Amino acid sequence: ELKTRPPRQLVILSGDRQWAEGVATEALAQWRTRYPDLHSFTIDNIRLDKPPQAEWMGQELDVVVLHFGQPNFLDFFGAACGALRGGGVLVLCSPSSADW
Repeated sequence: ELKTRPPRQLVILSGDRQWAEGVATEALAQWRTRYPDLHSFTIDNIRLDKPPQAEWMGQELDVVVLHFGQPNFLDFFGAACGALRGGGVLVLCSPSSADW
C-alpha cells in the first residue's frame, strides 16, 4: 500500500503567501488525481486559535498544508504531525527569508 502513496516528505514553500497557496493548491489537485482516496487538510484560517479537533481527532491525513503565519502555529504544527500518517506529506508555507 505504501507504494501507492506519495513518499513521506516535508515540503517548505518559501515566498509570497499567494504564490505558496497557489503551488500547494496545484500540488493537492495533482495528488488527488493520482491518489483519489487522498485525505488532506489545509490550515490557513487565521480566525482559528486552536486546531479543529472535530475534524482531526482520530483521523489519519495523507497531506497537511500549514501556514507559518497561523496563530498558535506550534499547536497546529503538533496536531498536524500527530494526524499525518506514515508516508504522508507536510507542506509548510513560509514567508520568504527576507520577510522574517
